[in-house]
Amino acid sequence: MVIMTRSPHSSRTKTIQSLGYLDELEKIYDDPIAHFSALAKEMDVERKKENAAYSFSINKQERLPVFVSTREHIEAHFLTCFIALMLSRILEMKTEHRYSIRRLLDAMVQLNCTYLKENLYLFSYHDEVLELIGEKTGIEFNHRILSLKEIKKILGDTKK
Repeated sequence: MVIMTRSPHSSRTKTIQSLGYLDELEKIYDDPIAHFSALAKEMDVERKKENAAYSFSINKQERLPVFVSTREHIEAHFLTCFIALMLSRILEMKTEHRYSIRRLLDAMVQLNCTYLKENLYLFSYHDEVLELIGEKTGIEFNHRILSLKEIKKILGDTKK
């Protein structure tokens, strides 16, 4: 039985158990391929359960390591990740699944502002994803320059 792991840069295989020759296995099992396919799925589930203690996965390409040791820290970290996931899913539903969670999060990460002068801030990123988020949440992301007072008002309005 072989597990295949792939990364964008290379492909590697790892033999985890030698099963024998097919003609010998047909004497033991009615359908050896179906039997070992089910066994491979079980092993995959077990491997995922073991790895779940060490990482929280948003998608298969990105794993976030969890470097916490006490039960309270693990629970707090899990709660933070769970809330972030729920907020992401709510945003995805509010935008009617037009964009993936990854695309929504990437757009929000790109959103930033730079202090210009006299309490004026320049928002230097805007795209159609932020436009849709703004329409669905009532937050206007299309203003290029805002005063600190306007930013505080927007933040205050989101808490209501």
